Amino acid sequence: MGKVLKWVGIILVGLFVLGKIIDTNKTPEQKAEEAAKDAKRSAERAAERAVEAEREKLEAPQRAIPKCDSRQAKNTLIQAFDQSQVARTLNLSAVEVSALQEKSFDAPRKTRSCSGIIAMNNAENVTVAYKMEGREDGDIMLTFELKE
Repeated sequence: MGKVLKWVGIILVGLFVLGKIIDTNKTPEQKAEEAAKDAKRSAERAAERAVEAEREKLEAPQRAIPKCDSRQAKNTLIQAFDQSQVARTLNLSAVEVSALQEKSFDAPRKTRSCSGIIAMNNAENVTVAYKMEGREDGDIMLTFELKE
């Protein structure tokens, strides 16, 4: 095994030296031509990446912002509440959400603001204001605030 590694090392060093010799024997015009080709290839790759990024952005699922009383909105609100620091600290969980109302909707900004009531596992109710926002990747982000 040691002899094989030794020969692999010798071959790699030889190829490196051969490349340097070839590079030093090039004329300035040849070097400039290669640099121009490299720059052109780099620009082409950058343009391809930009086109691909734009294509991915256009192909990203454009989900509609769910209605305040939709099953998706209710489930997401319950999940967000249950995973919140307040709920975990006080050992609370949402049992049901009700009285859901839309406060505002802004289609160009992809945001919908809502309010409702969360019934908790301690038999108390709390009023909640929540907002759903569409993100560039097509996901929906829900944020909420408990009202007193």
